[in-house]
Amino acid sequence: MKILFLQQKEYFSELGVEFKGYDATFGCIISFNIYKNIAKYDLVVSCIDHDKDARKIIEAANRIAIPTVFLMDGVYDITNAKENPLLRKLGVKLLEPFIYANIFVLGESFVSYLQGKHDVNAIDYLPLRASLNIENTKNISDSALITTAITPYFNQEERKTLIIWLKKVIAVLTKHSISYETRIFDRNILNELSIDESLNRVSCSLSDAIGMHKNIICTPSTVIHSLSKYNVNNLCLNFRKEALLYNTNISVNDLANIESSILKLIDDDYDSVLDGRVNIGVNLLEHTYKTFKCDNSGIKNNKFYFSVNFFLRTIYKKMPNKLAKKIKKIITR
Repeated sequence: MKILFLQQKEYFSELGVEFKGYDATFGCIISFNIYKNIAKYDLVVSCIDHDKDARKIIEAANRIAIPTVFLMDGVYDITNAKENPLLRKLGVKLLEPFIYANIFVLGESFVSYLQGKHDVNAIDYLPLRASLNIENTKNISDSALITTAITPYFNQEERKTLIIWLKKVIAVLTKHSISYETRIFDRNILNELSIDESLNRVSCSLSDAIGMHKNIICTPSTVIHSLSKYNVNNLCLNFRKEALLYNTNISVNDLANIESSILKLIDDDYDSVLDGRVNIGVNLLEHTYKTFKCDNSGIKNNKFYFSVNFFLRTIYKKMPNKLAKKIKKIITR
């Protein structure tokens, strides 16, 4: 079996893709006949939906009936899919238009959502990067960790709303003498909440921070889904009041219900043990794949292909971390 991966190997390694048992090729930078080039592969795989060059190859593979696969690296969040700064800058929306015959996603709810909208083979999995390294938390005290998504809000109105919700959470925890710590990176939120820096667990890993507490309170994010998979007590602060297409123990979408939701969270008693049905990472050989139904017109046209994105990502991956972070920050402004 021959598989063409449309991004660098590092991206797929972070998702937990296994590379044994087949011939793997990473990237296609230039081709004078893209259809002839990709016809030798049994599968074409991508993991960055906003990679416009990769999308061109996916569409070409669809036209000549080669199965295409997309691997999601996190949950599908409705607001993030539309308001993510990078996507807005590129003028695209996540998974639109939909061009994949097969897709690995996080959560059975999103599997059902996709299969209700598209003729797609959707598979639930947990990317390696979304897995947790935690011990059983049965003997941990009923303390709470308050954390947020990496990008907790997308505009100033959301920022104000989220801060109101977080202040309410802290007030409830204080009222009921429930000890808590935070893991918040956003400086605006930290300043508004007057968080004690010594209680803000940002210097350790996410797994270490979670492992210190029995109850996790978090905004919509992949973290909430992962916590649910590991049976860790969690409460999702759904301050946007939108549909959640992934797992969560308890979700609250009304400020008035925060206190009752937190008390329910504290009363629940789960043991943090990974759900045995969870598949961490992907063995592509363990699945069967379908082809995308589409119009195959245009095969004779647009044969030339050049990927500037693959070339630029190769350079980006070789940059020192500090420089890479600065560039990413500039791009997503």
